[in-house]
Amino acid sequence: MIESGKLNLEQLVESLLWQHDCVILPDLGALITRENQAALNPATHVFKPKSKSIFFNPAISKTDGLLANHLSENYG
Repeated sequence: MIESGKLNLEQLVESLLWQHDCVILPDLGALITRENQAALNPATHVFKPKSKSIFFNPAISKTDGLLANHLSENYG
């Protein structure tokens, strides 16, 4: 996650979103995931695999420490 001596925040947040339902970017907002179950469309017989949708909520901007703790533990 470190490219040429600097942190790739996009990859870090993406990784955290696979492990957690919400990642708060302090003073910016929160990225929230919702799982979509696998489904079969009966009309087209097309199978849609399990996935996640990501939503942004600017009202949630107070840090919960997840991002800061991860940075501290992994990058000092």
